[in-house]
Amino acid sequence: MTKRLVVALVCVLFSVPTFAQRVRAVAPGGTPDAGDPLSGLSDQQRASFQAGHQQFAVRETVGTGLGPVFNGNSCVNCHDIPISGGGAPAFVTRIGAIIDGKFDPLTKFGGSVLQANGITGDTLTHRFQAEAPPPEATIVITRRSPALFGLGLVEATPDSTFADLVRQGELRGDGTAGRVNMVDNVVTGTQSGGKFGWKAQIATLLECHVPTLQTGSNSSAAFDRVTYHPYSDFLLHDMGSLGDGIEQGSATGREMRTAPLWGVRFGNNKFLHDGRARTLEDAILKHDGQGLAARNRFQKLSQANRTKLVEFLRRL
Repeated sequence: MTKRLVVALVCVLFSVPTFAQRVRAVAPGGTPDAGDPLSGLSDQQRASFQAGHQQFAVRETVGTGLGPVFNGNSCVNCHDIPISGGGAPAFVTRIGAIIDGKFDPLTKFGGSVLQANGITGDTLTHRFQAEAPPPEATIVITRRSPALFGLGLVEATPDSTFADLVRQGELRGDGTAGRVNMVDNVVTGTQSGGKFGWKAQIATLLECHVPTLQTGSNSSAAFDRVTYHPYSDFLLHDMGSLGDGIEQGSATGREMRTAPLWGVRFGNNKFLHDGRARTLEDAILKHDGQGLAARNRFQKLSQANRTKLVEFLRRL
């Protein structure tokens, strides 16, 4: 196992599962803020958190296993807003092509994720150049680096929870039912403000962004039947024109997993998977596919209720 792979595993095993994101709109007080460890960790788990947190910021070199091409020389290069473990304005380039009617990630050309940097230096026999899209790539897109906060809670949520969300969507019969990505790590309520109030609109506007989930039974108190508020069903949905053509696992080029809305206040004026939206209102209005009906309902709201809903999102 290379040192570079070890570093990646440390980031995943130690740093990610113990990050937590405070959702101030629904869980005020006593909840860890972004970048803090979850409550209820044992001394050993807290030590693991601190070790992972430190490793997350280590800048690798050739001597410690970096290279020959890379997007960043540390985890925080792509995950640092508002603090280590968050998202970033950083983007990665993905490529692919449709060959004989099937998606090809073009791995022989470095795909599907291209590395934007190469190791150079006078002491090297060879100098490595950043990877660039080859002529064979008919799909070239960019994606933002997502925040990693709270993924341990998602991982501790039973698969049956997500299967139930699929069934509930199918029972609604409104064409918004999601489905599970079989290679995804996840699977393998707001108060009513009156019939026409802005709070009453949230449930129908955010059908894919389920407000509350609960972890299952767990030997660790930090993950044992914990109620959390990701505002996501973590399922695949057909995004219509928002889909970027990249296939991953069982996800088609039109499908994407619902991004959690917790931490959306750290969006840095770049929203959606590719940062094309500069405001939350714009992000909603760009929804398509299974999100089209929610977009249309948002458009029918009064300007006052639109403003209130967007302000609500800015508190997550």
